[in-house]
Amino acid sequence: MTVSLDEDRRDHIVEPGQLRAYLSSAGWALVSADTAAELWELPSVGGRGQQILVPFNSSYVDFDRRLRESIQQLCDLYDWDVERLVASVRAVRSDLLLIRADQLTRFDSIPLRQAEQLISGTLGMLTAAAWSTVSPKPSFAGRHPNIVKQFVGDDVRMGHTQRGSFIITVYTTIEDEPVEVREDQPIAGDEDAAPAFKPTAQPLQAAGPSVTEGAEDTSVKLAPFQRRVMATLATGLQEAREITRRPLYVRRVEESAARGVSAQLCESLLEMTKFEGLRSLGMSFQWAALAAIPTPTISGVLIDRDTIGELEGVRDRFKAREERPPRVSIYGRVMRLERTQSQGASHDPNEEEAVATLLGVEGRNVRRQVRVEVSGEQHSIAIRSYDLQGAITVSGELHREGSRYWLRGDVEVVE
Repeated sequence: MTVSLDEDRRDHIVEPGQLRAYLSSAGWALVSADTAAELWELPSVGGRGQQILVPFNSSYVDFDRRLRESIQQLCDLYDWDVERLVASVRAVRSDLLLIRADQLTRFDSIPLRQAEQLISGTLGMLTAAAWSTVSPKPSFAGRHPNIVKQFVGDDVRMGHTQRGSFIITVYTTIEDEPVEVREDQPIAGDEDAAPAFKPTAQPLQAAGPSVTEGAEDTSVKLAPFQRRVMATLATGLQEAREITRRPLYVRRVEESAARGVSAQLCESLLEMTKFEGLRSLGMSFQWAALAAIPTPTISGVLIDRDTIGELEGVRDRFKAREERPPRVSIYGRVMRLERTQSQGASHDPNEEEAVATLLGVEGRNVRRQVRVEVSGEQHSIAIRSYDLQGAITVSGELHREGSRYWLRGDVEVVE
């Protein structure tokens, strides 16, 4: 296949770094490199494989021409047009959401009004997920936070539709690097606090291994905000489906909100499923591989007709709880656990209460160090976060008490 690449373009459709990341993910191996370019090879069975030269030093006069030749060579090899190559390259650093409207179509098409509803609902769904990541609540009111507007305006793109009923492709580009929070870094809201992880005047009994002064590993590496939003969307969709299948108690509303469900998420799903001929709405996720960051386990959620029929009632229940104190969500890792009562003879963690110290981020990258009282299953989650060094999300009302910050109110803890 021959592709047309404008020789006068200086703004490259694919940057060398993106191209190298794609080759590595697609099974190519780096053979050699010098000051100007790298030689990559796609191994083949029983002989020499395909090779491609990727320039990376833009100071050379033939840099643009060499890069165009590399792109052309890949298009020819895969028999792709340049748009498909660009989409594949950019997807390496993107989480993909594929939205499939399962219904009868005519000539691979759907009514224009329905397409409008699908796209508008997708935007509302992503907005709700971003807002839930910043401040999880059953319902949102007022102006969108700037961080939410920035996410939907800068980080999300729509790709080409695909065959197979009607499929919308959404790319969430992960531009941010993983957030690293260290003990010796300034922590937002903790400027006047005592040194991190110091015991209080009346030390509490330790609930297991804890970080001590002089410990080497006092840093936490957390997923970028864009990944956290997409993970919130995945858990929110899964939870929305589950709560349509059982009685919805007040406590369950709060727990579901902590997992990403909101009246606005339900409203967006209702908008996307208005069309009478729609049998189901399938959401599948393809997660970008991020170094040192675990990949979410949810790969797909199906919103069928039974779920659609219950969403309006769920939305109304969540909307009724719109007036609540401001809440924040801290995403991070438990760095210390301190029991607040002596351990019983049963050694049952569900009977214990503890104070967990969480080191993490609020919103996109605001560093936070907070303390929160946990018990029962929340205590078990906190123990697993500490033991396995896994990130969790803790939501509640942020209060300053003396020199420390606490999460109070209806606290929710989610793995």
